[in-house]
Parts: sequence; C-alpha cells; structure tokens
Amino acid sequence: MDRRQATAPKEAFLSAPVIQRAYEQRTAETVETFTPAPQSRVWNGLLGAAWAFQLVTIFTTTAGTGPSEAAPALLFVFATVLLLGLTFAMVAAISFATKNSARTAPVSFGIAIGMMLFGTLCGLAGHPASTWLSDLAFGAVVAAGSVAVFARRA
Repeated sequence: MDRRQATAPKEAFLSAPVIQRAYEQRTAETVETFTPAPQSRVWNGLLGAAWAFQLVTIFTTTAGTGPSEAAPALLFVFATVLLLGLTFAMVAAISFATKNSARTAPVSFGIAIGMMLFGTLCGLAGHPASTWLSDLAFGAVVAAGSVAVFARRA
C-alpha cells in the first residue's frame, strides 16, 4: 500500500516496511576486545638498567660525616631497614627485567615510591640536599616510567 493511497496516516505508519539501518547491523556484528600490548624487552630493560644504576650509586657513594645524633634513632633505624628492603627489591626488579616479566613495572613502581620516601627521610634527618634530592628526583622519574610501562599492558 502506498502512503498516498492510505486512508489514514496511522495505517500508513503501521504498515510501512521496516528498513534496518546500516550502522545498527555493523554494531551488532562488531565485537571489540581489548588485547594488551606484548611485554617490551626494551622498556623492561630500561627499568632494570635504572635500578642497576641506582644500586651502583648506592654502593659507591659515601655518606657525609655529619652529626649522627641529629636524626632520631627511630628514624635512622626505619631508614636503614627501608634501604635494605629497597636494595633487595631492586635486585628483584633487575631479575624480573632480565626475564621480561610482567611484574617488572609494578615492582619498579613500588621501589620508586620507596626511594622517594627514603629521600624524604634523609631530608628530614638533616642530610644536605645534594645527597637526598637525587633519590627523590630519581624515584619520581622511575615511578613515571614504571606507570608508562605498566599502562601499555593495562
């Protein structure tokens, strides 16, 4: 029935053929799934190299001869235990990086936050800025890099 021959507009509307639109068919057939990027040996290697560099820096830098009584004993003990834990975690991050493991970026981010905390504690203890500001800045840069590496897979 043609619309011009319809007796009423309502009848013409109800009897009109239904035409499916092209975009409705396309969205029904399209199924999008997220596929994470593969692990990057280069980016994991850069994180591992950064922590290897930090380990070398820690073991080759000598502490200043400032007064040790300036820092409270509890702060000194906490900073020492934190540095020991961070040292072992850096070795673990380097190991994960050589294996190209997905754990490299999250572990590296945790270490970077720990390094920033350690740098802050050194600043609170009264060390000169040249000794603790580098830990704070290095931790911030590696934390940003760790988030970038992790975001490739998220």
